[in-house]
Amino acid sequence: MTPTTNQFEVEKDNMGDALNYLEDAMPCEVVFYNEKPISVDLPNTLVRESSTPNPPWRGDTSGK
Repeated sequence: MTPTTNQFEVEKDNMGDALNYLEDAMPCEVVFYNEKPISVDLPNTLVRESSTPNPPWRGDTSGK
């Protein structure tokens, strides 16, 4: 079974807290009732990449 990609409109009231965490092109599952989308389930984990390295901390050098 391969996942399919579809776009659905879900009313803002049915999104709940998911609306605060939803991003463009994020894979999620839509729950339907009587052929109407009623809620959205977001993924449990996300993979992020940092584009800039962390700055060195003070004292993070060898002294001798």
